[in-house]
Amino acid sequence: MVVNTSDGSAWVNKRFMWNAGHAPSYARDIQLEIRSQDDRLLTYDCKANAGPAGPFDYVFLMPGEFIGSDLDLTCAGLKEGERYKVAARFRDMNDSVQLQPVAPRLDWELVSEPIEMTFTSPPRK
Repeated sequence: MVVNTSDGSAWVNKRFMWNAGHAPSYARDIQLEIRSQDDRLLTYDCKANAGPAGPFDYVFLMPGEFIGSDLDLTCAGLKEGERYKVAARFRDMNDSVQLQPVAPRLDWELVSEPIEMTFTSPPRK
């Protein structure tokens, strides 16, 4: 989740694309650092095929507003019942998008505090 804690408005990339670290910068808005109980860094094992974010991938956030997204963590190889430490980095490195010049585009890196979680599989449908 990204919260606008500033006094001004900003354009924010809302697609929250999670991709491998070696993917082109325009195709990875989110990078997750997921560590196992034994402090082993897990890797992203899927491939997201995406181009640069377009104008419709952006939302105009006023002060105090927020935007977020659910991420599917199955590509990280998490194991049922195990504990993990997760930290997120968000950075929109898409310099090619054209937006209305009424506010800046959030293009600097945001880093979360790590959280600890126990992985449980979603219920089968």
